[in-house]
Amino acid sequence: VDVHFVDGVPSLLNALIITKEDKSTITLEVAQHIGLDRVRAIAMQDTQGLERGM
Repeated sequence: VDVHFVDGVPSLLNALIITKEDKSTITLEVAQHIGLDRVRAIAMQDTQGLERGM
């Protein structure tokens, strides 16, 4: 999952927690920096329901 950040990016291997509209969460692990404002992360759960702009 590619994630965009406004003020810098988290370190490699950091966890990102996304809260979906149904209040369930998806945990991502930062695997790669893509430029100065994006990371590529690996989802630890199913990404069904994940939408652009969350």
